[in-house]
Amino acid sequence: MAEYPSDLFRRQDEPRSFQIARWMFLKALGLIFFIAFASLFVQLKGLIGAKGILPAAELLSWAREQLGEERFLEVPTLFWLGASDWILQGLCAAGMLLSVLLMIGFAPRWIVLALWISYLSFASVSGIFLSYQWDILLLETAVMALFLAPAPLRPQEARGSPVWPGSIWLLRWLLLRLMVLSGLVKLLSGDETWRNLTALRFHYWTQPLPNAISFYVAHLPDSVHTVSAVLMFAVELLVPWMMFVNRRFRLWTAAILVAFQLGILFSGNYGFFNFLAIALCLVLLDDQQWARLLPERLALRLSELPPKLTVAPPWIRWVRLSLAVGIVLVSIGNEILAPPVASTYRALPCRSSALSKHQHLRFVLHHDHQQTGDPD
Repeated sequence: MAEYPSDLFRRQDEPRSFQIARWMFLKALGLIFFIAFASLFVQLKGLIGAKGILPAAELLSWAREQLGEERFLEVPTLFWLGASDWILQGLCAAGMLLSVLLMIGFAPRWIVLALWISYLSFASVSGIFLSYQWDILLLETAVMALFLAPAPLRPQEARGSPVWPGSIWLLRWLLLRLMVLSGLVKLLSGDETWRNLTALRFHYWTQPLPNAISFYVAHLPDSVHTVSAVLMFAVELLVPWMMFVNRRFRLWTAAILVAFQLGILFSGNYGFFNFLAIALCLVLLDDQQWARLLPERLALRLSELPPKLTVAPPWIRWVRLSLAVGIVLVSIGNEILAPPVASTYRALPCRSSALSKHQHLRFVLHHDHQQTGDPD
């Protein structure tokens, strides 16, 4: 029977395992995908259906004429096979079903791959409707999760398969980028209200979907908003780096970031963004730490390993490592990378909308002309 330290923060010399962290993260990812597809399902026909605001079938027809053979790279989607309303709704319903299978633990790696392909298919034809920060983050999280999700089909076998430590650090890298870039984009935006710490005086009543609590938070004293802005920048720009110190600091990092996301969640509405950020925090803790937070019997069951672990052949380990390093490099961005790598990054279908803003604007204008009867 496994033994766990009595002190959550105690340093341990034994190798770390992440069976519990993987189990919890994949369950959370499945739930978030379900929320994303369920939310999209009720809006689908009105947004990109045949009589929607920007019909997917019309966009694909326009892309076929304008992009030629490049359309498959510029607009990576299953809807090239058909984009009728029943096909759109069918794939969305399939996405919800796949999400449930991921939560159950059936064929995790292949289900995550199918979910990524399905959501990317919608994002590629939905333009601005699925180009928000949470949509982009969900797609990128799914790519990272492919390295974490086990390959076996049966839940019992999948849960007992070993966790590659590199997959844990890929997701931690994504969390680091998310938080640090969230802080940097505010400071580098040129908006003086962020630099002089007054932006939160206006934030709560200018955010996309304020809730009832936003009203009361917005009326707090200016001094509270100023202190909140200082704390926000500290959490976004400094706290994430603590994950590289040791497991004790990773625990504090997770606690602070989860509390921060809950604060945002209660004072505004950013779709499933905050839930996804919290899910990424789950991989900051190892099994020994999770065992102190979960019921003992559950922790022991989730952390059990089979008597004989299957070790991947050397060539698979090298391929896996090379792919992981490549993903880290391309995720750094266009400006930092050398031109060949940057062009590869721009071609990768991991963004919310594969069409550029200029291309999508051209389609919107084309659609408006078609609706009004004006010539192109």
